[in-house]
Amino acid sequence: MNNNDVIRRLVAANPVPHDGPLHLPGPVRVRRPWRPVLLVAVAVAALAGAGVAIAAGLGAFNDIGAAQHPQTGADVIDPATQAYMEGQDCNHLPSQPPPHCMPVIGGLLFDTARVVGQIPSGQNIYVITTQSDSLCFVVGPPQPEWNCDDPLSRSHPSTVFDYTQNGPPYTLVGIALDGVTSVSFDEQGQEITVPVKDNVWTYQTDVADALYGPMVSLTANFADGTTVVQTH
Repeated sequence: MNNNDVIRRLVAANPVPHDGPLHLPGPVRVRRPWRPVLLVAVAVAALAGAGVAIAAGLGAFNDIGAAQHPQTGADVIDPATQAYMEGQDCNHLPSQPPPHCMPVIGGLLFDTARVVGQIPSGQNIYVITTQSDSLCFVVGPPQPEWNCDDPLSRSHPSTVFDYTQNGPPYTLVGIALDGVTSVSFDEQGQEITVPVKDNVWTYQTDVADALYGPMVSLTANFADGTTVVQTH
């Protein structure tokens, strides 16, 4: 027997004059506590914020498929190389090779480092970003050399970096945008075309002056048949 049946029996036993219909109480609604809901909302907001921060840190890797993966042990820049990169001083040449000064780059985010390939002599090619979202690239060890550039885009489809290794053969290294299948440049009056594999291209030459061609003008050849001439 429910509460409404009890009320009906009481009314029948004790009638009260009334012109309108009998109003019985409706079901009671229980409001759920708000605190757990609020805590869930806060947690979701925190995770969303963390996701935005991670995405911002990897923004320089946009459209570089070879770098779009969680960092593994193979991607970690070794402590000695990291210390060397953070401790370079252009006013005092290092006693260890390479015997020339490399610029110190502020705000490097070493936990974003990813290996995207190797040069012919076996050194790893790393990409790494900074707090300002620059695209930096490191070749090495044992003789690390590095540089930074703007993030890649359709108008800036490839980086160009020369890894000198203290002498010939000199190696040109480039990180290219997804969809770039090869790059072309002039080497002392001859057009050179180099294939791109997994966003990376390399080219070796014994002539130091040959490095200046791609440093001035580089043509990126896309899989859809279009080309973009990039000048420096």
